[in-house]
Amino acid sequence: MADEPVCVLVRLRSGCCFYAAPAPTLAAATGRPRRHGAKFACDDPLTWPKPSDEWIHTEASYGQVRLRTGAGLHAIPQNHAKRGTRQAKPQVSGTVIR
Repeated sequence: MADEPVCVLVRLRSGCCFYAAPAPTLAAATGRPRRHGAKFACDDPLTWPKPSDEWIHTEASYGQVRLRTGAGLHAIPQNHAKRGTRQAKPQVSGTVIR
């Protein structure tokens, strides 16, 4: 589905966590490469990175509306007890809109 133009909008619970891409590692680093970077916890403003895009609009009837986006974030896929595998699951990056 990587070539398909698909958008999905989902409402998330407040305790969800997402992760940015890991920082590039040095060539001399040993061990397994990192899969996850900085943590983005939906209910903790201290973990929110600088927004990748922001939109502010003031409407006379409703007041100010402000949207902030965090692009390139991914969740950690959970292993199911009966259907789990030892292989790494693919990471699907997306954009979180507040």
